[in-house]
Amino acid sequence: MRYTAGDLMSELYNVVFEYTAAAGAYKGVRTWASFMGEDAFDKFPKRDLEMVLAQGVTEECAIEMVGDTPIKAYVGAALVESKGEDGLLNRDVLHMELGTKLYAIMTARNVSPNLDVVDGLVNYVCASSDARRMYADPEALHRVQEKVTGIIRMGIPFFKLKPTDVDYVVIP
Repeated sequence: MRYTAGDLMSELYNVVFEYTAAAGAYKGVRTWASFMGEDAFDKFPKRDLEMVLAQGVTEECAIEMVGDTPIKAYVGAALVESKGEDGLLNRDVLHMELGTKLYAIMTARNVSPNLDVVDGLVNYVCASSDARRMYADPEALHRVQEKVTGIIRMGIPFFKLKPTDVDYVVIP
């Protein structure tokens, strides 16, 4: 039997996943995958570091849910993915990872992406006293993640932040 693109799209079963605390700095990163039906998803090997956030959703809903990935989670993923083969921070990879994540953050929040800030963020991370030890010390990684997240949040108008972006609000 031959399928048309429309037939395949109508049969896709979309599932949204979110990394758990067991995934370390990736905690909160959301992804989605399409399966050829609920049965295919049920047969798919379960993911140890992710939980199912939603299943059987439309593609539009899956994309929106992934767009709700917290800024802090994107920053953590960028930092971890920037670890070089020598175990140290790779500045070039960090630049690429932060640029990619920053673009996703801004577009999901309907803010015009300003990638000019990537150089400043990379310089900030590389100059940080925690940068040298952040891959060996989870607390150092957490401190760098928090600082970079805070800098990015300051560049987004408050009313454009998503609920997943705000850990707390300080009212003077």
